[in-house]
Amino acid sequence: DHTSGTIKFIEMLQLSSGTNINGGYDNSIEITGTYYIAYTVVLNGGSDQGKHGVAIFNTHTNQIEQIQLYELNGVSRSLSIDYNKTSNKLILGGGYGVNLNKSFLQIIDFSDLKKTTAYNIKTNIQNQFSIGLISVSSGSNNNIYYGNFSNLYDLILGKSSASNPECFEEINLKVVQTNVVKALRPSYTFIKNITSTNLTLKNSNFNFSNIVNVCSTTCIATSKRFKLISPKKFDTICRNSNYTINIEAIDSEVPTVQFNLFSVNENNVTFIDSGSNKKSFSFNLKTSSDSVTKFMIIGKGFCSYNDTFFFDLFVRPRLKSEWFQEFKVCPNEILSIKHKFSGGYQKALSFSWTDSLTGILLGNTDSIQYSPKQSTTLLLNISDNCAEPLLLKSRIWVVPELNNTSLLGLKIGCEPFSTILTIPTSKTSSITTPFLWDFYINNIKQQTINTESGKTESPIPLIFNNYGKYPLLLEQKISPSKTCVVLYDTVTVLPQATADFQASSYDLIISNPIVSIDNKSIKANQYFWYISDTSNYQTTDIQHQFKRTGSFDVTLIAQNEHNCNDTITKSIKVHNPYSSIIPNSFSPNKDGLNDIWKPRIESLKEAELIIFNRWGEILLKQSGTQIEWDGTYKGEICQEGIYYYHIAAKSFEKKAYYYKGFIYLK
Repeated sequence: DHTSGTIKFIEMLQLSSGTNINGGYDNSIEITGTYYIAYTVVLNGGSDQGKHGVAIFNTHTNQIEQIQLYELNGVSRSLSIDYNKTSNKLILGGGYGVNLNKSFLQIIDFSDLKKTTAYNIKTNIQNQFSIGLISVSSGSNNNIYYGNFSNLYDLILGKSSASNPECFEEINLKVVQTNVVKALRPSYTFIKNITSTNLTLKNSNFNFSNIVNVCSTTCIATSKRFKLISPKKFDTICRNSNYTINIEAIDSEVPTVQFNLFSVNENNVTFIDSGSNKKSFSFNLKTSSDSVTKFMIIGKGFCSYNDTFFFDLFVRPRLKSEWFQEFKVCPNEILSIKHKFSGGYQKALSFSWTDSLTGILLGNTDSIQYSPKQSTTLLLNISDNCAEPLLLKSRIWVVPELNNTSLLGLKIGCEPFSTILTIPTSKTSSITTPFLWDFYINNIKQQTINTESGKTESPIPLIFNNYGKYPLLLEQKISPSKTCVVLYDTVTVLPQATADFQASSYDLIISNPIVSIDNKSIKANQYFWYISDTSNYQTTDIQHQFKRTGSFDVTLIAQNEHNCNDTITKSIKVHNPYSSIIPNSFSPNKDGLNDIWKPRIESLKEAELIIFNRWGEILLKQSGTQIEWDGTYKGEICQEGIYYYHIAAKSFEKKAYYYKGFIYLK
């Protein structure tokens, strides 16, 4: 207990087994800021002959938590220990070999005791007797200070850098597995309340005959005693991949060269890694940078000018591409296709173009010329021999070939002319291909039909009301701006003759039976007249005299040079002079004799008949050119008796007549 100066307890641990055991520790150091104390351990008995090590003791739990052993050539013993908080390193000093006549320095990573390196002190003193480095310490400036003596008379002092121990040369050290992995307490003894009294320390009269400063950093370099070389000064690395820079030192006159790797960015230099070796060293890099990275490697050797080597490493970025697109082409069109990058390393690439439909390899450069026969998917495989290859796909639409090119059902006819436009069918394809038909009449677009390969579209009805020539155009398009096939045809509409005439009268009296007929036809140059009284004419206008009474059809056929004819028929009536006979009785008994009361009026143009009984009830009201009564009222034959009639008539001579009287129904 440092505070009271009292020994609280003593604990003895058995760290080895066997006979002739020589085990224990030589020195210790507190691990700054922790509960731990590091002890130097020596195990020179039993199965652990010739080993030294480090024991880590936890003052909080009073447990030895870890022991790590090391083996040098022959017997070894660690005599001194120090801890450098900045680097978290333990520094051991000791001796090894026969009679411990060689000194060693050992640097151990406190966080992992298996990570360690051992060095042998450089000295020109020969045949010395040494018990190893009896003192080591590390300063805040990363220097290691050490001391030992030889022959019991010569004092050896030195200073070296912990990052580049140029005063030492690395020696082989074996990290071994110890049997003691935690505190073992087979026997122990507590000695309590022991106080130290009357303890004095006397300095002996001991004089060193010689003090030697061995390999201190005061050496002044006057020449470059080695040279750095590397196989390449420029190389590439795949993004997120490992890369090794191999550096060699040639013509070396120094036993150990420290290789220091820095990255250089304009005027900024950043330390990356370092290592020591006699002739060569390798740095492993992994970077995700997308630019050229410059490195500087500095070699350091004791009493030698440094040598510098510069190295550029191009980090190949991941390939990027905006190439995917659709190509719309006509049959037999030659495509010139060139790949377009959006980023990434664009040198030392390999290309492979393939038609996915046929499997045919089309080319192995960044551009190709290709005439596809049908719609397909174009595959482009791009490799930079670095990352995963890019597989790009692009669709090629090829407008299909047509099965037929006939457009019209009928091409010529008289106005108004009707026909149909037939949309040509196209060949089917393994990849259904969309395309367009644009339809024009007289260069005026009528409609756009969206269709696809192999599809049959419904015919389009066309009506032309006026005569003339109508050019038709049908464009097959793979896109609104790209026409592949143009089909032409013409509709010819001929002028249609229109037959018409005007008679001077359509109601004639047999006493004046002559009619004049004026031809009103248009778009005609020949005329044929047919009258149902068996008369015929072939003139433009006619005048005709009827020989008898009756109703006669007058027919006109108007013809033109295009044979677009027209026919019209009108009726003309020929009458006797006006006269009337009105019966005054009839017998509707269905015996076939006088069953119908029917006035006979010649030259009657129109008449109105009213029948009513003696009480004034209307039984019949009738109008027209034929007036009559069958003697019934509401489907029943009226009773025998007197009935009354009123007749209002108009003759073809445009005269009005009025008749009234009675009828005797028997």
